[in-house]
Amino acid sequence: MQTFKVIYQHGHFIDVETHQRIIPVQGKEFIITAENHSFTTEDAKLKMPKTLSSLEKEIKVKEKYGKGNYEKIADAGNMFFFRVGNTNTLKEDESRQYMFSCVLLEDLYLYLNKDKSGEGSKDWRLVDCQCKLTNCLLGGLSLTEEVPAKSLNNLFNQTVMFYFSMQRSGSTNVYDNFFVYKENMIITFEGALQLLYKNIEVMRKDVAEKKIKMNKMKERAKELSEKLNEMDIFE
Repeated sequence: MQTFKVIYQHGHFIDVETHQRIIPVQGKEFIITAENHSFTTEDAKLKMPKTLSSLEKEIKVKEKYGKGNYEKIADAGNMFFFRVGNTNTLKEDESRQYMFSCVLLEDLYLYLNKDKSGEGSKDWRLVDCQCKLTNCLLGGLSLTEEVPAKSLNNLFNQTVMFYFSMQRSGSTNVYDNFFVYKENMIITFEGALQLLYKNIEVMRKDVAEKKIKMNKMKERAKELSEKLNEMDIFE
């Protein structure tokens, strides 16, 4: 049995005598004793602001981006899943990839980039949307915290920081790597790598296609109106 006298600083246990970090080995059990009020079960870093109702969210999005410059693509309560690769493992038997699910806490919107027609998928970008991690679907990791985030992109980064600190980059292509998830859905790592499931990129392509159709309808209506005006002139 080893015994250390440590102080907890910036997320690390520091030996008060040697001033070196004491690094707990993953998967091991520890007996930790300290004075009263030395522990808390709430992490201040994970606190999030109040979530917005559907009406509040739409009002906020409309005020920021303007009428006709946004599209809702998913409701609060809808779920997505994403893959995290991790080649820099800490143990030989540790999985090199994981699949996580998350749930939207607010409605999810796309907004139209300024000076764009909306007819290309990349004309549309994601609006921030509060969400949280719900489960590790593949890879064998037991969640100790349903990590919350202000957006899907932020959730990927927060998940990496929380569960794979300093093991991989926290960046990802949120449009390609977040997929629509349904309960009891059968998914595989290979399927995610091959983009075999409906992802956000498909959803924003659908929005762009809708915009193309609307623009064509407006153009046809304009042409018809001009022809009717010409007929009135001849009469």
